[in-house]
Amino acid sequence: MRPIHERMPVIIHAEDHGAWLDPKTPAAQAQAMLRPFEAEAMEAYPVGTRVNSPRNDDADCIAPAGA
Repeated sequence: MRPIHERMPVIIHAEDHGAWLDPKTPAAQAQAMLRPFEAEAMEAYPVGTRVNSPRNDDADCIAPAGA
């Protein structure tokens, strides 16, 4: 992610979604879910400026630029 942005968002693995959202999950278990996400499972591509406004909340925000 570093070439794109200096901060990396947390990406919770699909199998951890339920426990991550459960307020009864112990803090230590939630902390263990904060592990690196596999680069091979991600894809990066340019998107348009529509993504810059919080007023836009639809699939067009993640459409490849020029599509």
